[in-house]
Amino acid sequence: MRAFLLLLFTLTVYTAAQMQGMNKKCREKVQVRIHEICPARLVPIELLTDGDIWLSKCCGASERPDNAPILCDDAYLKKTFCP
Repeated sequence: MRAFLLLLFTLTVYTAAQMQGMNKKCREKVQVRIHEICPARLVPIELLTDGDIWLSKCCGASERPDNAPILCDDAYLKKTFCP
């Protein structure tokens, strides 16, 4: 049981590390767009992780080309991030 939990923890950490590099350009675009929609709110790029459901909606679940547009609309970002 202990070995299984250790394996599960290791896989979770590895997967999270792999996902950190995915869609960095998309995360940056989302961050800029959030700041344009609600200027008082600047979301640090570190908080825009691929594990977040809203980010999957905006960037997709896999790597996308740098020039690909974000998938979520302004209304969704405003509802999610603007105070």
